Amino acid sequence: MRVSVCINTFHRPADLRRLLGDLAAQGGPPGIAEVVVTDNDAAGSARATVEALMAQVPFALVYQIEPEQSISLTRNRGVHRASGDWIGFLDDDERVAPDWLALMAAQAQRSQADGVFSGVINTFPPDAPAWLPAGGIHEHARLASGTEVPPTQLFSGNVLIRKATLMLREGPFDPRFGLSGGEDADLFNALRLRGARFVWNAEAYAHEVLPAERLTQAWFLKRRRRGAQDYALQVLNGVHGRVTALTRLKLWGDTLIKLVLAVAGWALVSALRRHPAVRFDWRRKIEAQRGKLDTLRGRGRILEYQKRPPA
Repeated sequence: MRVSVCINTFHRPADLRRLLGDLAAQGGPPGIAEVVVTDNDAAGSARATVEALMAQVPFALVYQIEPEQSISLTRNRGVHRASGDWIGFLDDDERVAPDWLALMAAQAQRSQADGVFSGVINTFPPDAPAWLPAGGIHEHARLASGTEVPPTQLFSGNVLIRKATLMLREGPFDPRFGLSGGEDADLFNALRLRGARFVWNAEAYAHEVLPAERLTQAWFLKRRRRGAQDYALQVLNGVHGRVTALTRLKLWGDTLIKLVLAVAGWALVSALRRHPAVRFDWRRKIEAQRGKLDTLRGRGRILEYQKRPPA
């Protein structure tokens, strides 16, 4: 198993430096053969950070630029440059433990799967607002190791996957998702429908420590809504299974029912003056249904990766 880790980056030099340090500290087999950093800043703002570490890390460290603003094209450039037969995906603002790769690789070998997925936990500083849960926000379901990953949990924040599986589709990430995001779930679900098998690892979680500028309700609600927009689009495009005459009708019905329940739940916990974190969780559920309605009604999508400010 020869592993290349692909990292997209954009204006996060300190975060990137910490993640590369975590990867340099990985212990046990199989080890990292190379790390490919693809900078989505045409000015190459991450170059100095990466080049300063090239002589200090125990793996080949590659730096390249994707000049067009697009998370899909940036991922594609990384995949095509990677020389490993397995590719790991991590985000530049994540942290991983020293046994991250060993745990992911062991799961891949035990299960003989085409890819191993694990979760990303958003964690917050001690002085975070009261409406944020103290234990962080878990964007992924809690699954047992070795469990087949359900379609709704196929994201790229913490993945180890065969390169040959990725290359079953041209691209492989669809440029149509380049500014909105959702390119990862689109690809992995398309590969799943082609027979790829993906399993979960419950021991190799990554952690994302969110900066103060993201600790706003507006940021979390917008991200939740955008993710739901992507999900509905994938359903209608057949990424989650065959589209029939009833597909849109079922999605409408499911969304409206869940929206009513979410609004009722939020109203109840608000009336009972429950903890702010509980009330906010119900608001996120409301935004998820609003996002699906955006897609069903043909409204514009949230372009999370367009004209991104430095973070």
